[in-house]
Amino acid sequence: MAPPDPRFPQLTPSQGQNFQTWLDSLRKGDISGGKPAEQAYQRRVSGFPEFEAPIPPGISPSNTLMVDGFRNLDGMAVEAKYVNKPNQRCYRSLEDLRKNHATGDRAFLYKGDRLELRKYAAALNAPRNKEMRGVETVTNNQDAVQYWRITMAAYGVKGHARYVP
Repeated sequence: MAPPDPRFPQLTPSQGQNFQTWLDSLRKGDISGGKPAEQAYQRRVSGFPEFEAPIPPGISPSNTLMVDGFRNLDGMAVEAKYVNKPNQRCYRSLEDLRKNHATGDRAFLYKGDRLELRKYAAALNAPRNKEMRGVETVTNNQDAVQYWRITMAAYGVKGHARYVP
C-alpha cells in the first residue's frame, strides 16, 4: 500500500482502535473489475480487500460505496486510478477541465467520476462513517493528478490526489 501523505496526521492509538472497529464492521469485497494491470495497481496502492461503506439513500441503488482500500495509519480511503498508458496524455487533465469550463460544457466531468465523487462526498458526511477521515486518490499519470484534485474539491471530497507510478 502507498505510504501515507504527511499532510494527514496518523491516528492516535485510541483513534486507530475506533477506526479498526469501524472498518471491521464494513462488508469486504473483491476487486470489482479491471484488467490484470489495473487490479495489480489497485492492490499495490490501495491494499486488499475493497470495503463497502454505507451512504445515505438516493445516491446509489445499493446505498453503498465500494472503496478500493483504507489505510489504518491515518484513516484515509485510498482510491486507485490506473491509466493504461501513464506516460501519454490522459483525457483526465487540467487542460481539458479548463477547456470544457470555458466553453460552458456543464458535463465536463465524466459521468462515472461525477457519480463516484458524489458517493464519496456522501460517505464522508454520513455520521456512520465518522472514522473515514478523507480520500486519497492515487494515479499513475502525473497529468491526471490536478484533474482529481480539482474535481474532488468541486464535489466537497476532503482529501487529496497524488502520483504513484
